[in-house]
Amino acid sequence: MAQKKIENLPLREKLNAAERLARELKEHLEQAVLPRSNDLRRLVRRRDNPDESVTDKTVRNSVDQVFATEEYTTKLVEELFSYLDMIDRELKQLVDDGQPV
Repeated sequence: MAQKKIENLPLREKLNAAERLARELKEHLEQAVLPRSNDLRRLVRRRDNPDESVTDKTVRNSVDQVFATEEYTTKLVEELFSYLDMIDRELKQLVDDGQPV
C-alpha cells in the first residue's frame, strides 16, 4: 500500500492491517520459509552413504525455492513496518499533543 494511503487510514484500520500482516507473516514463515529452509538443510547435510549423493541441480532448485520465499517475506516485512511506523508516529502525536495526526 502506498505511504499516502496508509497515512489517510484511521488508527483502528492501521492497527487491524498491521495485525493482519503480522498473522500473514507468521503463517508464511511457518508454512513456507521454515519447511523449505529445513528441506535445503537436510539436502546438503553430509551423508555417510555415497549412493545418496545429491546433484547440483537439486540443490540449486531448493535454493531457488528458499530465495522465492525470501522475496515475499521481505515484501510482507516492509509493508508491516510501514504500518507500524505510521502507528508509532500517530500514537506519539496523540500522547504529546492529545490530537490525532
